[in-house]
Amino acid sequence: MKSSFNWGIAIVCTIVVMAGFQNCAPVSFNPTDAINASSQANVAGVSEKSCDLEKKKEGETWMSAAGQDRELFVCAVGVGNQFKVYDVQKEYICTNGTATLTGKVVKSPAGVEGLCNVDCGSHKNGELWFMDMGTSNETLQCPTTVAVTSTVKYQNLAEYKCVNAIASATGLTKKNKISETACPALTFNDTDNQATLAFEDVYPTPLDSDYNDFVTNIKVTETYSSLGELNQIVIEYKAKHLGGSLLHKLITVFDGTVRGRDSWVSNQNIFKSEPMFNGNANIKFDLYDGNGTLLSSTTSVPKDRDLIVFDNSHVAVDRKMIGKITITNIDGKQNLLADRKGLSIKRYRTLLYVPNASGYSKVDRYDIDISDINPSAYDESGRPLAFFVPINWRSPKEGTDIKYPYPDFKAHADYLKNSILNPTLIESDAAKNWFNNVVLSFVD
Repeated sequence: MKSSFNWGIAIVCTIVVMAGFQNCAPVSFNPTDAINASSQANVAGVSEKSCDLEKKKEGETWMSAAGQDRELFVCAVGVGNQFKVYDVQKEYICTNGTATLTGKVVKSPAGVEGLCNVDCGSHKNGELWFMDMGTSNETLQCPTTVAVTSTVKYQNLAEYKCVNAIASATGLTKKNKISETACPALTFNDTDNQATLAFEDVYPTPLDSDYNDFVTNIKVTETYSSLGELNQIVIEYKAKHLGGSLLHKLITVFDGTVRGRDSWVSNQNIFKSEPMFNGNANIKFDLYDGNGTLLSSTTSVPKDRDLIVFDNSHVAVDRKMIGKITITNIDGKQNLLADRKGLSIKRYRTLLYVPNASGYSKVDRYDIDISDINPSAYDESGRPLAFFVPINWRSPKEGTDIKYPYPDFKAHADYLKNSILNPTLIESDAAKNWFNNVVLSFVD
């Protein structure tokens, strides 16, 4: 049978065991027999292997992705932890057809995971807020008298700011007043606080100058905080005496402007006095009879309108009516005692409205202003039409000129008139206290 292999030239050794020697001679093969012999030799020996899955040859090395590694580190800014992320590659070598790790590892940065908290608890980064630093007490001199002090309790606050999770004080502090002991109120006098307004009711020239046509007490109480801020005003008008036959209405204004009423513009509209208080406030008016019975009550009284305290002077005196004005929620910083310079009648402008003076006066109706406020409130002979007395004053008897019971009144009236043109004029003690020099036989 012919071999399927292609043989080439071969050496064939013929071993002849003859007389002790060996004889070898070259032999020729055909090509088919040579190929067959080479194939058999490879099978019998070690073949060259490869890592077919990786497409790598024997002995070849390569890098292959092996996932990611994470490295924990503490936040440099803020609070918390973060992770540095790396892509990992490992080196392989093809050995005998098998991919084997060489031990070589390469890491490449792939970013950072996690967030650092830069807030300060409930406060956001960059936020400003005030922190309670506890309370403290402070003793202050009462602005209304040197004889009394006030104990003020404060809540102390310090401003903080959040910067990259760290809260630190900015240095700004403030105090909120929690409570204080009351300071004495300001009144017109230190006794019963009853002052008096006295009016003549004929304009422009009084008939008898007895100043008893309508008389009312006025009681004013101003309450201030320990810091000198006006907190409250209470005004009480008490109808006291009626000596004239004309009908009157008692009027008060809050902003210094007398507007008029019943579609009538007041004859005193041209003069504007000092306002009772600056800014806004709550104004309440209550009307009582002499027994303390509440007759009417009005809340939210407008500041920019005339208020009728007594609508009928005859009824008011007969029933001993009391008109009470209570002003609260005042902006104290706009009404400091240092600026107001004490309690002054000049802020409590009160007028007597005569709605019908036909047959008694040159004009039918008019407002009578008090001379202590309005420099034009004088008659044609230079006598005041109405005035303020800082005590519970006794008026002259009906038809009695004031010069008889109060001989020093003229000096006071002259001072009021002359001080309009000469504000630096100093009033004498006798003129200032004219009401204390009284001839009792001429007063009621």
